[in-house]
Amino acid sequence: MLPFETLSPSLKPHQDTFGNPVGQPIPDWSGCHRLPDIVMTGRTCVLKPYTPAFAPGLFEEFAKDSGGMWTYLPYGPFETAEDLADS
Repeated sequence: MLPFETLSPSLKPHQDTFGNPVGQPIPDWSGCHRLPDIVMTGRTCVLKPYTPAFAPGLFEEFAKDSGGMWTYLPYGPFETAEDLADS
């Protein structure tokens, strides 16, 4: 695989605070609209709206990560399960 600099020499790679590569800044970017708080059932999974009751289990799983999973999210990482529940 060719290095990023070879494929796009005019673009300098950007990194987040964890050293993960991220794309170029997009001027005047705004996020998408929030999805409705409904249960969405697919072929292989079910998505449920977040409630604070999920916080302890999610925090336990998130704690296994070194922080890189938050690269493309506008929130986190969280210090405690309570911080996650309050988000």
